Amino acid sequence: MKKLLIAFVCLILLFSLSTTAFATEVSLSGLPENFSKDSTATVSVKINQSPLTTSAYIKIDLGENLELVSGEWKVDGFVKDFQVNSAEGVIAFSKAISLNGEIASFVIKGKNFSANDQKVAVKVMLKNQSNNIDEISVEDSIKISCNKHTFGNFIKLDEQNHQRSCSTCGVTEKTAHSFSSVTTKPASCKEYGINTLTCSVCKASKEQKIEKIENHIFGEWYIIKDATCTEPGLKERLCSVCKTREKETINILSHEIKEPTIIKEATDTEQGLKEGECEHCEEVTQVTIPPIKSEIEAEIPEKQNSNPFDIWLIVAIFALIIAITVVVVLIVKKKKSNTKLNNN
Repeated sequence: MKKLLIAFVCLILLFSLSTTAFATEVSLSGLPENFSKDSTATVSVKINQSPLTTSAYIKIDLGENLELVSGEWKVDGFVKDFQVNSAEGVIAFSKAISLNGEIASFVIKGKNFSANDQKVAVKVMLKNQSNNIDEISVEDSIKISCNKHTFGNFIKLDEQNHQRSCSTCGVTEKTAHSFSSVTTKPASCKEYGINTLTCSVCKASKEQKIEKIENHIFGEWYIIKDATCTEPGLKERLCSVCKTREKETINILSHEIKEPTIIKEATDTEQGLKEGECEHCEEVTQVTIPPIKSEIEAEIPEKQNSNPFDIWLIVAIFALIIAITVVVVLIVKKKKSNTKLNNN
């Protein structure tokens, strides 16, 4: 009994392994990327290694703008049939075989232009005697475009792209916007500016913000409070654009005494002192008198520094005069000496 149980378990395991090993798949190849009206294409139906099969059935399902032209089995069988009208075929084998590779092919033709994808679907059923052992479906699609598109104008698709459509087949073409920028509102210290970007192709437009500028356009200063000898003054100016006000302090004025009384005379080394009523604040105040030396130096313009080149030029001229004088003296002496010799 125990041996029978073990054998039964082994049979179950073998069955499950064989089922896993024969996970059949069907694929399509030969579908073109570019397909147009009246053009044809041959589509191949391939299957990986199938379970042992005695017969197979195929059904083809196409989109409304596709036409099935022909179909055929690519494996040998003692019964083979393919009906184009019903888009189906059947094949039977004299013994159970495992199918692997291309099992069938069919030719499709484009009937009409279509912007929508056209379905290309295939269903394969496998039998072993009267038992259905597998049923597999696969689906793909193609688009039927015209040979020469008739495109309309580009229209805005989104913020980055525009597109146009073929009026014949509906195919669309998408490209990026080509923007040019125009400042429609300059920025100021009060408000943001605006750059308007317009696509030269589809005329779509969008706006970009320009940051406010930092520089104000101020008018003239006007006095809010006059400066005195005891308190600073205050002045203000106004931006003509944003009305921002800028204030600035005016420095305290120095005392200016009218009809001063000399309390102490200034000397060459010491300051003097004078007293009187200030012209600005009308208070009696004392003001120092600078030393006399300082006043004299202030009145005398500061001498420019001597140019060393000028000094050397004077020296050179003086030396040249001396040299010329010496030469002249020597020439005169020599002439006198020659004259004496001639007389003797």
